[in-house]
Parts: sequence; C-alpha cells; structure tokens
Amino acid sequence: MSESAKPHVVMIVGNDIITDTRVRKMATSMTRLGARVTIVCYSPDPAPTPSHFGDVDVARVHVPFDLRSARNAH
Repeated sequence: MSESAKPHVVMIVGNDIITDTRVRKMATSMTRLGARVTIVCYSPDPAPTPSHFGDVDVARVHVPFDLRSARNAH
C-alpha cells in the first residue's frame, strides 16, 4: 500500500510521550495494522522538535504554562 493510501491517524496528547507507554504502544500497534501515525504532544522546549520512534512521527509542541493553566481552569 502506498504511503498516501494508508489511513493517517493523528494522536494528540497533553503530555510528553517519553513516559506515556500507553500512547506509544497504541501508536506502534496502529502502524503494525498498516496506518501512518503522527503523535502531537507537549514539549518543554519552545522550539518545535520533530522526531520519530519506529514508524511513528512525533511533533512536540511547546504550550506556555499560562495557556495550559487557562485550559485546566474550565
């Protein structure tokens, strides 16, 4: 199956996935089923940090604490 024909799953999580094995396992399972997977997660570093593990693309995005606090207040 070509890369463009694969389903593309985007997982958005509010933490860094380094310690979140649940998200990593789910993403890995989806790639084994033939999906293209991208995880968008929190990064403490203000510079965007793209990376990957296995066949999973990871986009780490910085979210300033004042925005995170406002979200948690609702």
